[in-house]
Amino acid sequence: MVQYTDQDFYDDLVQSFGPPAHQRFPTEEHLAHWSPRLPELLMRYWKEEGWGSLSKGQYWPCNPDFLRPVLEEVFAGDPQYRADDLIPFGYNALGVIDAAMGGGKSMTIDLGFGTVTWRGPQEEFPESEFVGVYYSRISTGAHRLDRNDEDGNPLFPWALENLGKLSPGEIYGFVPAYSASGDYPVRNLQKVPIIEHLVMLASLSPPTLYDYVRTEGEEGGFGTLVPIRKVGPQP
Repeated sequence: MVQYTDQDFYDDLVQSFGPPAHQRFPTEEHLAHWSPRLPELLMRYWKEEGWGSLSKGQYWPCNPDFLRPVLEEVFAGDPQYRADDLIPFGYNALGVIDAAMGGGKSMTIDLGFGTVTWRGPQEEFPESEFVGVYYSRISTGAHRLDRNDEDGNPLFPWALENLGKLSPGEIYGFVPAYSASGDYPVRNLQKVPIIEHLVMLASLSPPTLYDYVRTEGEEGGFGTLVPIRKVGPQP
């Protein structure tokens, strides 16, 4: 069996998707601030490839500070999670945020549909946070965006063709929001500013925290995704 190294996965990420469009690079101050909390290969990716748009805007590796206002709104008053404990390192064209929690743990924050999903370390990558969290989420996000509307129409291809490519700081969002209207036809997608739109969604309705739970005797995989509670202040 072939044993792949972290360097192999790093090379795959760079070779598969190339440098981001709308490329920006972190300052030395950014690197000094984040390097104690992030894997060396992610720091290298930031320095060599930068932040920006992969796969025609399908996924955006980003400066964690950029998304901080969203996390502060989402987790304000939450007894278990704080914005300071999370490192949002990328998001997709629909505004779904990937955030690292350290120790191989991560969260996927989907405010468009009101969910926050917690994941523990992946068993297949027990010793590599770079591969299990950062490579996994960035490469998967840049490779595909499997989200359809209520009639089965793929959202990203329609938005790209009918609304055009995203500029930095934009996502495709539903207007009116799904939480307000109860439906999400593809024709309701618009280009919206990510920070303002996601903060608005978080203020409309707190998202629900989901976790993967394994039944007794279940082996492999993450388990079954079940709702735990609302995010934010508890009664």
